[in-house]
Formats: sequence, structure tokens, C-alpha cells
Amino acid sequence: MSALTGECCRTGFPLLSKPASNAGVNYPKKDLVLAYYQVLLEGKGFCFNFDGEETLGGFFTTRWVKAVSLDDAENKAVELIKNDNSLNGVVVKSDESTPIIYLENIRSVSWLTYIWRKPGKGYSFYNEHDS
Repeated sequence: MSALTGECCRTGFPLLSKPASNAGVNYPKKDLVLAYYQVLLEGKGFCFNFDGEETLGGFFTTRWVKAVSLDDAENKAVELIKNDNSLNGVVVKSDESTPIIYLENIRSVSWLTYIWRKPGKGYSFYNEHDS
């Protein structure tokens, strides 16, 4: 079981739940205009296992997504984080904290920037005890 639990602070969705189904909602394809977004996320309250030592900390990461709205872009970026095996490989379940992912910044970008950067990977980790 993954230790990525809690809620996405802006949307209030639990991090491990799947997005609500749009069954029964008909969106005309011609009305959907996709835009390109740079999404900066911060994870807080995570317990990491680096080299056999457990540390309470967090991370910053940027993801590049194509979406129909700002909310859709945020949700897609969070999904990329939740499904990232490199992060799941170092996160451990802990009773000490409740991990939460926050939206730090979001902005639209050109299609060329999106193509060049997508989807983004990597993390900048920090130790919460040093903060």
C-alpha cells in the first residue's frame, strides 16, 4: 500500500482516490480547448526512506500537463505524482504525519514549452526538521 495519503488541499480530493466519473456528462468535443500548463507542487508531511534511514520531509516538483482548465491541470499533475514509482519507492507509511500535496503555482505555457518539457520528472527534497 502506498503511503501517499491525505488530501489535495485545493481540491479536497483524497490523494489515493480516483477522480469522479463523468458518466452521463456529454462534452461536445468542439468545445474542449486544451491548454498547456506548468504546475509547481509541494508535498509536505511525507516520511522518506533514504539509505535505510527514515526522515520526515517534503518536496517540490514541477509537472507539465495538457488540460481543459486550471483545476484539470492540477488534478493531472497530482495524478502524475501519485503514480510516480520513483517517489513511491522512497515514501514509507508513518503514523507521525499525514502527507499532503499543495498547489504552489500554476501558469499556462506555450505548446512548444510543453513539448520540450513534458511531463517533467524529479524532485527537490527537504528535511522538515531542518526547516
